[in-house]
Amino acid sequence: MRQKLVAEFLGTFMLLLGGVGAIVLTATGTLHAGLLGIALGHGMGVMFMAYSVGKISGAHFNPAVSFAFLVTRRLPPGDFFGYVLAQLSGAAVAIATLQSLLPEASKQVNYGTPGFFAGLDLPGGLKVEVLFTAILTFVIFRVGTHQNHPQAPLIVGLTITSLICVAGPLTGLMLNPARAFGPTLFSGAWHDHWVFWVGPLLGAVVGALLAEFLHQKPRPE
Repeated sequence: MRQKLVAEFLGTFMLLLGGVGAIVLTATGTLHAGLLGIALGHGMGVMFMAYSVGKISGAHFNPAVSFAFLVTRRLPPGDFFGYVLAQLSGAAVAIATLQSLLPEASKQVNYGTPGFFAGLDLPGGLKVEVLFTAILTFVIFRVGTHQNHPQAPLIVGLTITSLICVAGPLTGLMLNPARAFGPTLFSGAWHDHWVFWVGPLLGAVVGALLAEFLHQKPRPE
């Protein structure tokens, strides 16, 4: 269990270090790839760590994904709470690391704290997080859990990259409560923070249940 918690800590740490780090570097003018670079920072961070430690913990790196595994009885309740604590800790340490390395640039982008952009209101933001987290979790279950595909980390990483390219300009597209928690812990912008918990948690359950339904063997007529 200790190995699993360390793996979840490291994976979530790298997710935020890569994703929010790309946002910070874009703000400084060091990174010129824009939205694609930010999307790749998130997606590739997950991919690298999933290849590295996926066999240890399952490479959730996301409380919403862990919650989906809990709901589908693929993760014991005791493990779930340990996973979430490790994930939130990894997220907080990642932002603390960025803040120590690039304090002014990190503050300039509000540490990567999510919000509602492009005229999107709170209900719209909630819908975005539900929909796109459902898509991500569906892919994770179908490719990683059901098929045990050897390239599941690559597929999931590219899925995250693609989703952020599409919806990143709307909410920042968290897909992950830990991704929202780490930056908000430093920015203090807790208003509407619940959206980035409820949306991904609900979306993850929807995506997981749909995947589980398709995984069932058809009964004889």
